Amino acid sequence: MKIRRKLTVALAAMIVAGQINGGSVLAAPSADQISALQSLLVANDILAFVGFIRSNPDLFADGSQLAPLLLQILTLYDQGLLTAFNLELMTALEVAFASTPAQVQNASLRAQIY
Repeated sequence: MKIRRKLTVALAAMIVAGQINGGSVLAAPSADQISALQSLLVANDILAFVGFIRSNPDLFADGSQLAPLLLQILTLYDQGLLTAFNLELMTALEVAFASTPAQVQNASLRAQIY
């Protein structure tokens, strides 16, 4: 429970900091980045997924529904609590991918997952 509280506090602090600074200096995730993440998700390759997140800091752009979810994935992975994607996490990622400015079509992703 302490981990969840710490994560909540960290996310809240990031949101407040983003609002105070008036936005992000990072660009929104590109269609290619979202496509790459989708491919890694379908392959259930958590190691490559985490590596991709770490090498692409622009995935954490303010206002993106994807950013807090990716931060949560990194935190859980670093704590050894995430070794593979579960259905709940896959669904959350799919929703976040669909809400990115890149507007990536994910119908094929849904068909591959379900």
